[in-house]
Amino acid sequence: MVVVAHAIGVAIFVALAGVVLRIPIRQLWVPYTTLVYCGLVLAPLIYWTRSSRDRPNSCSLRFGVSIFIYIQCLTLALGFSAIRTGLLSQEAAINFYAAPIFALSLIVSVFLFYATRQMLRGHRTN
Repeated sequence: MVVVAHAIGVAIFVALAGVVLRIPIRQLWVPYTTLVYCGLVLAPLIYWTRSSRDRPNSCSLRFGVSIFIYIQCLTLALGFSAIRTGLLSQEAAINFYAAPIFALSLIVSVFLFYATRQMLRGHRTN
């Protein structure tokens, strides 16, 4: 279910990006396939996280790690796709975007870890 929903969402995203950036459909095949593979990474991460729902600390830690891995996979796919379609040079991707995206994904993962832990503890006390 997650993979199908992810594939549909990616199809919509790639189609809109193709229309806005005026990229021919035949050039959108690589971005679509690389982004769809991220759904194949997301599905087992969701299962792994949900398997520890009864333990708030473990579940929130797994959620933070899963989000971090998924964001890294997604940004790698987006970067590869942008380079393949000619929207971004490899040097610019490495020099200007890699470090800030890594740092931001780490911050988001830590924030979501704490938010999930608080949410799961709140549900447990009620």
